[in-house]
Parts: sequence; structure tokens; C-alpha cells
Amino acid sequence: MSIPKKEITSDKIKDSAKKLFTTKGYSATTIRDIAKESQVNIALINYYYRSKENLFRIIMEESFEQLFKQIIPILNNKDTTLEEKIESLVNNYLEFLLEFPELPLFVLNELKNNPKHLETKINLKKKVSKSSLINQIMAKNSEINPLHFVFNLLGMIVFPFIMKPVISSSKLLENEIFNQIINERKHLIPLWMNSIFNSKTEIDIFNQITKTK
Repeated sequence: MSIPKKEITSDKIKDSAKKLFTTKGYSATTIRDIAKESQVNIALINYYYRSKENLFRIIMEESFEQLFKQIIPILNNKDTTLEEKIESLVNNYLEFLLEFPELPLFVLNELKNNPKHLETKINLKKKVSKSSLINQIMAKNSEINPLHFVFNLLGMIVFPFIMKPVISSSKLLENEIFNQIINERKHLIPLWMNSIFNSKTEIDIFNQITKTK
């Protein structure tokens, strides 16, 4: 059974837009660029996707869902250690964000404008709160709320990409150096995160704080 021409054209536009958004960024990509890359006219893009903004939203939503399809099995794998989970999460997440660097800002914007939209799509609370990852964190130290650990992990992974527009506009780092630093963080973040549980001093300080409240 052959694929309808309409679907082929729609996918071609979307693939071309994804390539341009990734290489040039959202702001620098125009509808005309997408039309040229996909070898269709602008009217056809508007017919299928209505606007550049809507096309970008569709691509980012699909990308976000794709990311969680990779991550959720890692969170729930009972056959891997906490250390192995952290390493896999960091590597998968950073590799994905190098391909879609605009994703974190898109997610933040979506959560601000429509907080229930993405949560409805991925049901993050249920998938994370009952995961093997959370159980292993609590097994390491039941007195530490595992959300502290998750917040630190996500912050280390995502924050450089949130700051990337500022870094790029101020010319603090060339794109090649930024990517090099991100690749270095694939090795550094697991070391930093594991040190939280291996450092008795940090745990003792945290326990003192919680007991005084």
C-alpha cells in the first residue's frame, strides 16, 4: 500500500523544518527557508501547518515525546544500578539536546502558557514518582527527598541550553566550544551526582538542616 502524496509532502516539510530549526535556530529560520529546503511553495506550508510557529510547536512536541520514550525505560530498568541509570540518562538527554537545543526553552514556554498540555501528553508525575530511579535514590538515603536529586540532575543537564541564547548573543562561546563542553559534561555530571551520595559531609549537613525545621 503506497503512502498518500499528502503525507509525503507534509513529512518532507516537517523534516526540512526540523533540520533548519536545529542548524539555524527558530528565530533565524524563515518560512521561505523551509519552502526552499523542502522544495515546495510557501502556500503549501501554510496549508499543512498554518504558520512557522505551529510547525515548530508540532516538531518540538514530537521531539519531547520521543525523548521521554528513550528516558522512561531507563528510569524503570530494575536491572541497572543507580550509577548506571544516571550515566544513561545524562548521555541520552545531552545527546538529544545537542540535536534539539531549542527544546528546553520551548518546554518552559509551553509550561508557562499551557501547563497541563505537556503533562497530559506524557503523564510525567506518574512515570517518575514510581520509577526504579526514585526507589534507588531513597534506598541510598531515605532522609533526603529524591526531588532534590532529580532537580540537581535536570538543572545540570538543561541549564546550559537555557543559557545558550545569552551565551551565543554575547559571543562568550563559539558553538563548537559549547558542544565540546556539553560532551565533557556527559562524563562530569554522573561524577558530580554520584558524589552527593558518596560525600558523608553533604549528607550530614542536609540532615542537620531538615532536623532544625
